[in-house]
Amino acid sequence: MKKFVLVILCLFCYLSAFSQDYLQGAVICFENGDYECAKRSYMLFQEFDGKDMSMEIKLVDECLRDRILADGYFEDKEYEKNFLLFLRN
Repeated sequence: MKKFVLVILCLFCYLSAFSQDYLQGAVICFENGDYECAKRSYMLFQEFDGKDMSMEIKLVDECLRDRILADGYFEDKEYEKNFLLFLRN
């Protein structure tokens, strides 16, 4: 019985450390502007750890949407809209 408890405890510690890697990865991806990577990592962290990361995922989605808009404005040479989008953030 003691071995079983020890195995479960080790497994829990391993999974907890593994999920923390996803959270750290999400933060690094977000800081580097890789919003798709950040969203994927936040979702994996939420799945493994069970914590609600919906606010973080929503923020990443907003940043991704703004990046797509800004790229479109820049390609269309609508620099004023691009600048206003920059000021909003």
